[in-house]
Amino acid sequence: MCRDGQRVDEDDIISRILHFDEFDCFYQTEWVPRKISIDWIIDPTCPMYAMQSIDENKKPFIVIRQLPDTIDDAFLVAHEMGHVIKYFDKQYMEFMRAPTPIAKMYKEEEIKDMGNILGSMVDDPLIDSWLQDKYGFSPAHFYSSVLMPGTFESLDSYGDPPYEWHIFKKALYYSQLSLQMESIRDKDTLREWDRLKERYRTRRPKVTRIGEELYSLSRERGFDSIEKQRQLFSEILNRYRINSIKLGDILHMK
Repeated sequence: MCRDGQRVDEDDIISRILHFDEFDCFYQTEWVPRKISIDWIIDPTCPMYAMQSIDENKKPFIVIRQLPDTIDDAFLVAHEMGHVIKYFDKQYMEFMRAPTPIAKMYKEEEIKDMGNILGSMVDDPLIDSWLQDKYGFSPAHFYSSVLMPGTFESLDSYGDPPYEWHIFKKALYYSQLSLQMESIRDKDTLREWDRLKERYRTRRPKVTRIGEELYSLSRERGFDSIEKQRQLFSEILNRYRINSIKLGDILHMK
């Protein structure tokens, strides 16, 4: 899970982007007072632009592909730090293997990966909206210059995955993107999102159908508190099936 890269000191990361007012205000207001200790890792091979997770000792870590330089990099680092803050503040949903015989068919890494993607579906939009509204970051710039071009490229590479497990993971990501776009007002970014949705419909119709369902359900139920998230995830775990197996028989909320 992208943990084989080079460990670096936090200052090696932060010092490069503190000159951005948005990041400096975020860092001094949210991070410094909490005195959070995490591991930082640089791994150019990480399949994601950046990621955050918790190790076996319950210590958070953040992996980024390269040392940050631009405002988009600063936004990305702040975003991953936002996940750590939610964990630190106990506003972070965690998932585990369900105590069922069928769940034993799945590898631990598969269970953890699905849980992370499920949680990110709602956490990523919440964090991005918070960084935009409170600290003046521009998620729209990151979406249009980094996130959506990468997604276009992946859609051009292949269509719907052959396995239902992977279809559902991609559908969660589609729903996440849709929820992230809710807070965007930049017209160019929204036009690009319309183009991306059309590409999804053409290239991944199964993913799009389930993703639209998840998006609508998330909007209807709400997800701006842990209590609402528990209700939403409980409904998702009970409603959706993978290879005729209820998702809740594979994955449980902690």
